[in-house]
Amino acid sequence: MALSIPALTRAVRPGRWRFTVEQYHKLFEADAWPEDVRTELIRGDIYVMAPIGGEHVRSSLYLVNYLVRQFGERALVSAQNSLQLADDTEVMPDVAVVGPEVMVHDDPLLPSDVAFIVEIAQSSVRHDRAVKLPLYARSGIPEYWIAVLPKRQLEVYRDLDAAAGRYRTMQVFEPGDVVSPERWPDVRLDVADIVRAKLPRSPG
Repeated sequence: MALSIPALTRAVRPGRWRFTVEQYHKLFEADAWPEDVRTELIRGDIYVMAPIGGEHVRSSLYLVNYLVRQFGERALVSAQNSLQLADDTEVMPDVAVVGPEVMVHDDPLLPSDVAFIVEIAQSSVRHDRAVKLPLYARSGIPEYWIAVLPKRQLEVYRDLDAAAGRYRTMQVFEPGDVVSPERWPDVRLDVADIVRAKLPRSPG
């Protein structure tokens, strides 16, 4: 028996639709929005990301190339690629450093593949701390770095407590300091290069 209009009105109530990653991917397949709109799926909600500003673009390019040079063949540097954290969450970290063993399989990048993540924060510091940090912790990302460009500081979160969705320790590094990832303690990274306080030399 067909529902009457009053019955249908009572049965369907306003609310939020929470997407799964599978449904989220189908939106892309259906060309649901322009290709130049950057989005992430976080706990079932679709977030439209702000356009990347010029300083963010240059900092990303410089950081990726810097990390590639420093790690050589010991690690791979993934830039702005999708990372599924849960059935209802898929994000695009600015930089994810992974071990070369990921190349032996064809599966999408998983949290267990990631050694550490770097988010480049120009205007997104609050979001990167309040939203991204617990997501990465609950997903088992061993360490999380935030390059805070306005302050030229690097926040390094470690000592993972995945069950609580947090990192137990946080250190702030500044230009002149050196930081090493936990997986590769012998790789010494200049903080000035990570927060773009050191400008690359012009060619010629």
